[in-house]
Amino acid sequence: MHHEILNQTLKTQVFELDFDERIEKVIVHSDIFIVLLDPTDGRGRVRGCVKNNVYGVNSVGEIIWQIQSPENARPDSYGDDEGVFVGIGQLPDGNLTAITYVYVYRLDCNTGNITFLTVHR
Repeated sequence: MHHEILNQTLKTQVFELDFDERIEKVIVHSDIFIVLLDPTDGRGRVRGCVKNNVYGVNSVGEIIWQIQSPENARPDSYGDDEGVFVGIGQLPDGNLTAITYVYVYRLDCNTGNITFLTVHR
């Protein structure tokens, strides 16, 4: 689906949706817009107030989920990523990923739930 990112706004032919933070990246998967908000202050420093910063938006512009908090999904306490996501992507098999500074998770585009995949290197 065609879309534009205008700083904090996701715009399509059907809707415009404003977020509180700048949009870093959008992936469209199964008619859902997966939106990563920029967790930095514009100078590359992460702001602690931006957590669980990935959202699912349906085709009419409704936020249908916010990503699951990582402390409920990781296998141990190796590192503390505090729920700040720095990337989203798609694997060759079609699965989506959500990435923190410490971990890579598989992301369910229908629910926002995450499953631990590996340590981010």
